[in-house]
Amino acid sequence: MADGKFEAVAASFHQVEPLVWEAVLPDNIVVPAQRPAVVEELLTGLPVPEGFSIEFLGQGSLVQSRGQVASDLVRFVACAWLRRRAVRRADPM
Repeated sequence: MADGKFEAVAASFHQVEPLVWEAVLPDNIVVPAQRPAVVEELLTGLPVPEGFSIEFLGQGSLVQSRGQVASDLVRFVACAWLRRRAVRRADPM
């Protein structure tokens, strides 16, 4: 921006406490404290391979949209199923 307009806009920004910021986020945004519950909800009805640990899926420090969390979840579960299939195919029994 020309004529110092950028600096004027930037100067108007101010820092707020995380809880204040989280309170104004849209409903589809998942903050780290909500992630375990959202992952559990998204896993409802989704079959996961036996022995697949979902604990790490509820961890994270990123603020993401619900769609991003769901995408991560589907990717990890799909990879676990594919890995299980590959192991079975490689095992001559």
